[in-house]
Amino acid sequence: AIGGSLTMFCGYSLPFLFPRRATLLMALTTCLFGGSCIIFPGFKVLYDSGTRFEALWWMYAGVCAVNFLLLIVAWSLNRQQLLMSRAGGGDQDGGNHSQGGGLQAKPFGQQLRSLEFLLILLVAAIQVPRSNFYLGVEDLVNAQIAAKLDTPESTRSTLKTIVGLIIPQGWLAVPL
Repeated sequence: AIGGSLTMFCGYSLPFLFPRRATLLMALTTCLFGGSCIIFPGFKVLYDSGTRFEALWWMYAGVCAVNFLLLIVAWSLNRQQLLMSRAGGGDQDGGNHSQGGGLQAKPFGQQLRSLEFLLILLVAAIQVPRSNFYLGVEDLVNAQIAAKLDTPESTRSTLKTIVGLIIPQGWLAVPL
């Protein structure tokens, strides 16, 4: 559970590296965090259809390995832009992030007292507990409603899987 949150925290600094795309990058970070919860309902569908657990594990490990290898390739292909960004040279559009070499050029104490850090802290303090609370109680609320309606257990299980597949589809709202 903490891996997704830590990945999301790392993604919070991305919009400050590319200010002209900040809104898109913030929305994508949030949606990808929510979208990551589709993995386990997908595993349940595959497992229920007869896929062995070991096969699911190796498939997931393979996807992770390919993902991280492609990330390394992407870093190497964009090395020049990364170096410009670290030097405070701005993004592709020539925008300068801030005066004085960017946030990364400041001492750690100044970074903690910056507006960027405050914004990241506020978004994290609101977004992560909100997501975790929602995802933690959603099954309980649906089960309570289903029990009051005397819904059969097989229907409850199907509903749980369907809701688990629908929740991560927030990425569809990014273009809006």
